This record gives sequence, C-alpha cells and structure tokens, in this order.
Amino acid sequence: MPQTLQALSVELRTIEFVERSRARGLTASIDLRSRGFRVAVDYEPELACGHLGTLKGVLSVAEVYVPPRYRRRGWLTHYLKMCELLAGDAWGFVREALVRRGFVSIEFAPEFLVMLKKTK
Repeated sequence: MPQTLQALSVELRTIEFVERSRARGLTASIDLRSRGFRVAVDYEPELACGHLGTLKGVLSVAEVYVPPRYRRRGWLTHYLKMCELLAGDAWGFVREALVRRGFVSIEFAPEFLVMLKKTK
C-alpha cells in the first residue's frame, strides 16, 4: 500500500520520500497529490540490470498529471531534473547501453531523455 506524506508540494514530498526510502534501504512506492498535480514514484535502493551491473538509488517516475494551467511552462522538465539529482547513479552509461540494444533515445529537454523500444 502506498505511503502518504505530509509536506505541501509534490516536489517536497518527492524529496522527503526519497530521503526516507534511502535511509531505510527498502524498495518503496508512493502516489503523490497536491494542488491538482499527481505523480507516482518508485524507489529501488539497488536494481540489477544484467550486463549493466547493479544501479544504486534508482528513482522511477511512473505516472504524472500536470493541471492544464501549468502545462507547457516547464514544470515537468524541472521536476524530472530534480528527480535526476535525487537518483544515485549517473544516467549516461545506462543510456548508451540501451541505445546499443535497440532502444530509441528521444530528446525531451536539453538534458533529459526518454527511452523507447523499437518495434519490429
């Protein structure tokens, strides 16, 4: 069952969630809601990725809803950058390995990428 936290904004709740999960060293999930924003976040202290090795401090943003009046103003881009800073391992070598295995890299923002699998 997802946890609920008492901080005001989705951003502060995300930081609190990651810090709490990291301190406990446990896998955790949470659904955050505030002022119309909704975000589902998963934290994995260690994630085995086969040939890539073990990643530490993996943060997965599973679902996001941004209220219409905040769309196209950079909220999601900045939220994802914040999540990238909270995550443990650097993303670069993972991105390169995924591209070599047939994933397609799509620029979402200057420093952020979305990976999609090619369909055959």
